[in-house]
Amino acid sequence: QKDPFASTPDPAFFFRSSHHDAALKGLLLSVEARLGAISLMGDKGTGKTVVLECLRNSLGPDISCAFLRDSRISFDRLLETIASDLDLDLRFEKKSAPHVFLALTRLMTQQARRGSTVVLIVDEADNLPPDVFNDIVHIASLHNNKVKEIQTVFAGRPELQPRLAALNSYKVNQ
Repeated sequence: QKDPFASTPDPAFFFRSSHHDAALKGLLLSVEARLGAISLMGDKGTGKTVVLECLRNSLGPDISCAFLRDSRISFDRLLETIASDLDLDLRFEKKSAPHVFLALTRLMTQQARRGSTVVLIVDEADNLPPDVFNDIVHIASLHNNKVKEIQTVFAGRPELQPRLAALNSYKVNQ
């Protein structure tokens, strides 16, 4: 029997208020339209994480998704999380950051050729170290034929907004 008040959010107990439902639908539409970087803002305890879990569960089987829950990490650890979540094929390569990055770009290109995408969900993005945030923005900026190869969802508290607003060259939808 599941506990609706467990310390980790469970989408099975997600109450679809009109605000949560609108946020989920907006995120899904943005991912499907391949808009690139999108954001979800809210104060602590407003249900961002469970909306993100619902988003991940709502993605089609042809969409690959990596979910970064621990935002206080290094870029190497970020790439390890991505490699694990996306089951990147690293059998013949070292699991170093450059090799993981190359495997990720190969996957993004393959998905784009099939008309699909890769999604990176970053929860608590307001806690990202500045260098890791910039590295994620770099990955999010990769495109092929004017289409973003990875859809990046930044979720966090309102303190994240100035960091996203500073990305004048990137379209970040709230």
